[in-house]
Amino acid sequence: MYHTMFERVKNDQSPFHQKVLRLNYHIPIGDIYKAITRCFQAVDAEEELIFAPDFLECAIPVTEEAYTVGRDQFYQAMFSHVVPMGQTYPGARTGVFDRTGNWYLRIFAEDLEDVSEGEFLCGNLELYAPDELLEAAEKAVAKTVEGHLLKEGAKKYIEEITEV
Repeated sequence: MYHTMFERVKNDQSPFHQKVLRLNYHIPIGDIYKAITRCFQAVDAEEELIFAPDFLECAIPVTEEAYTVGRDQFYQAMFSHVVPMGQTYPGARTGVFDRTGNWYLRIFAEDLEDVSEGEFLCGNLELYAPDELLEAAEKAVAKTVEGHLLKEGAKKYIEEITEV
């Protein structure tokens, strides 16, 4: 996780102090893209997005590495950064946020080696944001993709996936 966002996790600050919205199971990567697009609209994401490796579940919590990309180039960036992340570092996610720091999106894509012939590449997402933004994102995503969304306490969930 990018160092500034990790500090917010440690200090129980926004957007990690309230809830997380996440899918209960993996869905095809095309649907993940649709869900992410809806999340960006719900959180009013700025035009410039920041991508960073997220190793919370890999016992490497902090990174200085980050990439900036325009929101309109997100699809290409998703396949340039998100998909290879799971292949290079098993269990790794990609964190996406903007300079406001009001929200944080963790994206996961399966390792291509784990996808059998005839199966879709699948992934998952987690959105950390204030309650009003999560409500809007939940409604928008539920209309867009078939998937069971869970909303739970962010701090408890982070404690479950890692030792912060």
